[in-house]
Amino acid sequence: MSRVKYGIIVLLLMLCAGACQEKPEEPVENQGTTAPTLTSLPEISQKPSSDPEEDLILIDEEHFGGKNFCAFLRSNYDLNQDGSLSEMERRAVKEIDYCRGTRHEVKDYDFSLGPEELKGFELFPKLEEVWIDYADRVVIRGAQLLKSFGSGEGCIREAVLEDCPNLETIFYTESSGNLSVRNCEKLYSYRNEFLEGTLSFSQTPDLHIEGAVHDVDITLDADAFLSCFDMRRLDAVTLERCEGEQLLLRIPPLETQIRWNGVKEDFITLAEGFPLLYIGEEAFQEMYSFERFDKIEDIYDDKGRKGYNICVTYQGKRESKESLSLYVDGVPEIEKLYLRPEKAEEVELYGYSPNKGVLFCTKWNLSLCYRTGEEDIVLGTLKNKQKQIWFIDGEGKPHFYESRKDALEDNGIRSTY
Repeated sequence: MSRVKYGIIVLLLMLCAGACQEKPEEPVENQGTTAPTLTSLPEISQKPSSDPEEDLILIDEEHFGGKNFCAFLRSNYDLNQDGSLSEMERRAVKEIDYCRGTRHEVKDYDFSLGPEELKGFELFPKLEEVWIDYADRVVIRGAQLLKSFGSGEGCIREAVLEDCPNLETIFYTESSGNLSVRNCEKLYSYRNEFLEGTLSFSQTPDLHIEGAVHDVDITLDADAFLSCFDMRRLDAVTLERCEGEQLLLRIPPLETQIRWNGVKEDFITLAEGFPLLYIGEEAFQEMYSFERFDKIEDIYDDKGRKGYNICVTYQGKRESKESLSLYVDGVPEIEKLYLRPEKAEEVELYGYSPNKGVLFCTKWNLSLCYRTGEEDIVLGTLKNKQKQIWFIDGEGKPHFYESRKDALEDNGIRSTY
């Protein structure tokens, strides 16, 4: 009986030991929460592929326009002839010369297609020069390194150039057709033998347009400068202020209109009285020198004043001298002599910008005068035999020059000549 009791006691002790080893409860803060169920793995973005095929651009009409232009690109720039241009192939292109008779001759050119639209130039990140002979339309937008654009023998009917921050020159040798240029702030030269069609320039403050003006409609910024190869008589042009800040120049009998936008209030005018509005006696002080000489015999006028010879020397490249008589009481003082402009004859315009100034040439009639303290004595009139070149700057100050080139350079107007 004692053995049975002993066994029962041992069994009870074992049951108590098992109860003491139950699993501990979860922390209080985790009670009442449910573990998330993972249904799928999250997407992981892949690294950019280094496969060169990722940068391939098909040489097709969608990217580059006309079929002939596409054939030209395949022939000259598709090095592995796979019908596409890789980034390496495109970065190697610094010049596109799409002209007849060049080292980049257009092979298999289909003349039956006629002029085409050309585009996609911004896809060549190192492109600096573009030359095109013949096209219906050329579009260049956002070509970051492009410096020069031009057309040789042929015609571009319409060209659009926008947002090319390093574009400096545009050059045409034949009819220009229509041209629109916007936001090319480094552009300093557009040159064409014959300015025709509709030309529009905006956000090109340093632009200098050079060419013979024909039937053309031009729109410019007020700081842009227009030079005419075919000189125009001042009396053959009309200048009128339009609404707002626009100025309109007309050249009859041609259907020529030139508009400048953003004209300042005190712009340089070509109105009646030009150029005497801006040029006074001070402008001639350094151009002429004076000398006094006694006459061979003493000569007096009806007031008893003794006569002297005054020699006037023009000190330009073509030096000239002229002598006039002066009758005064006492000995004439050289510093009292001066030249006063009376009339400008045969005024011809070389170039104009409302805000930047006007370049012109003229023959002057100058009165040689002597200050007396009362009424100045006029000795006579000097007439220039040679035309003189003048530039009136944007502040209305006149400057004399020996050449047009010197005048342009001195006033910050760059030229390709």
